Amino acid sequence: MATADSVGNPLLPVRDSSESLVESGLASKQAGNDCFKAGEFRQAITEYSAAIDNFEDVQECKSLFVGDAPACSSTSPQATGAAPQATGGKAGISVIGSSDGEVSPSTAASSDAEMTTALDPSTAAEGSDMEDIVREDAEDARRGAPNGSSQENASNGSHQTNGTTSTASDQPMTDQTSNGHQSSQNDSQSSEGGIHAPPDCEMMKKVARDLAICYSNRAFCHIKLENFGSAIMDAERACEVDPTYSKSYYRLGSARYALLKYKDALKAFKQLTKLAPQDKDARAKLKECEKAVQQQKFAAAIASDITAPVSETCAKAVEGMTIDDSYKGPVYPGPENLTPEWIKEFLKYMEDEKVIHIKCAYQIVLDTLKMLKTGCKTVQYIDFPEGSEFTTCGDVHGQYYDLLNIWNLNGLPSKENPYLFNGDFVDRGSFSVEVILALFVWKLCFPDHVHLARGNHETRNMNKLYGFEGETRNKFDVQLYNLFCEVFCYLPLCHVFNKEVFIVHGGLFSQDNVTLADLEKEDRIGEPPDSGRIVEMLWSDPGSTLGRMPSKRGVGVAFGPDVTENFLKTNDLTMVVRSHEMKDEGYELEHKGRLCTIFSAPNYCDQMRNKGALLRWKCSKDPEWIKGEKEDVIESNRHLRKLSYQVKSFADVPHPQVRAMRFANPMLGSLMGM
Repeated sequence: MATADSVGNPLLPVRDSSESLVESGLASKQAGNDCFKAGEFRQAITEYSAAIDNFEDVQECKSLFVGDAPACSSTSPQATGAAPQATGGKAGISVIGSSDGEVSPSTAASSDAEMTTALDPSTAAEGSDMEDIVREDAEDARRGAPNGSSQENASNGSHQTNGTTSTASDQPMTDQTSNGHQSSQNDSQSSEGGIHAPPDCEMMKKVARDLAICYSNRAFCHIKLENFGSAIMDAERACEVDPTYSKSYYRLGSARYALLKYKDALKAFKQLTKLAPQDKDARAKLKECEKAVQQQKFAAAIASDITAPVSETCAKAVEGMTIDDSYKGPVYPGPENLTPEWIKEFLKYMEDEKVIHIKCAYQIVLDTLKMLKTGCKTVQYIDFPEGSEFTTCGDVHGQYYDLLNIWNLNGLPSKENPYLFNGDFVDRGSFSVEVILALFVWKLCFPDHVHLARGNHETRNMNKLYGFEGETRNKFDVQLYNLFCEVFCYLPLCHVFNKEVFIVHGGLFSQDNVTLADLEKEDRIGEPPDSGRIVEMLWSDPGSTLGRMPSKRGVGVAFGPDVTENFLKTNDLTMVVRSHEMKDEGYELEHKGRLCTIFSAPNYCDQMRNKGALLRWKCSKDPEWIKGEKEDVIESNRHLRKLSYQVKSFADVPHPQVRAMRFANPMLGSLMGM
């Protein structure tokens, strides 16, 4: 039954329109759940986004009424006293980060079953996230076909919102009648005022719950994909539309914690435990978060008291170390006597899961530090003669056996076969120590032909969460870890290859007209600041839209093709090569072929099923050399002046039965549903 607005424009029948939107939303939600359970998180995000659009439209239907509509839902921000949130429309929220004021509290965190540290989706399926989706699917099914009976739902209509972890509190609001709508006596329209009934109150409660579920599930998908900024936006919106849905605060705390925003995460977990004082998991998360806040304060307090670099202490300690006769492995000969033959023996020793003597490890790291201090700058310029070849690799992330495979496929580093590894050597993979020591010895052997760039994971904050600190402590000791951290501070942040290609781990900048001279002035020594060009070089990502947007990660910026074009034109360059993002084929060309993402960790974290890739450059314009490449690569090559490049993709290889993230902070694994 249609009506008209105050100027005579026809309005859709609100009830029929709402029913259609709800049905479409539930169908998309179910499709998202199916993708979620299959581990297809990107597709799940697409499906949940469609569901969110439909459910948000249902809520907007309330604004179509002429006259005053009754306040339907007790879960509305107005009814609960929730702080208003900045929203950017149906698909998400345009402001990244947390607000100082908390939105209305949700109920308990997810159950203990969710807290598994396995990365394998088959293992994760045992967690409560998957169980919740199964329950929510069943609940949707009980809503029935049109005109179906819902007596079972009516009998189970009350849901616990008192902070317990019962299955009911994680389900959508149950329906009182068929098809998710409660019958109303107010369907008639007023002939004088043009008023007809709003969607009924019970339906709006159900829509709010389904909307919160979709936002919360989409937040979880973003967390799995490490889009923590987007996860925060979705979780905040979920809290706003249904403050009684438990998962929302859990996701909010998870994403904030993963971004090292411990104080903000603490607020979310405090709200959780206020409503769930008996929930063990909620209390555990709160306690761990409180511990992280205290550690952060302590580290800041003692930072000013530390005067001597850790390398000075380590150098003195190494002098007193001895290698006893029981050690049968390779003994580090020093940089002046380092040969490819010794390195091959060293690589094989580590491949057999043997750990080099701790004195040798210290010596390798100390010698690398000396070299970086004297031979590297913030912007490192690389020039190779015409006709020579050069390889660029992206993230390796502790996948030592895949690194060995790169050298099997593409040749070991040498003066004739130079390499650049573009950051993120460590974390996640459980052989990060082996990876970094292997790269360091090659750098020591061929300092002008092996180049290493800093990634966002060559930082203390990331190492503390994602495993490198725990792994180094496990295989050696904490002092060696501190020494690694000092070395990371001296790695270059970007490279310029043959005056044409800008190579950086993350991406470009929040301002136009940034020059290489500007970057040379950046002081890279130390841990990255919270904002600025250093952070953007480590964290930013390309986007498809013009201009700049807040990053889905919550750090750095998303920059469009016009930003890339401006940077290249300003600096007389032809191409940007960056890493930082997993790609299904190991690489992706964007911005009209002027920007390439390269990622060299296949089957990332043993679960993503992606390929790895590398870029093989030739220092000449050689159309014959690129024959057989994909069309996008051939097209991209046309932008280069005196260079050509090929893309080589490769699959993962077997490795010992040590799962990814074995050494990661247990809090992180549980928060991310790993």
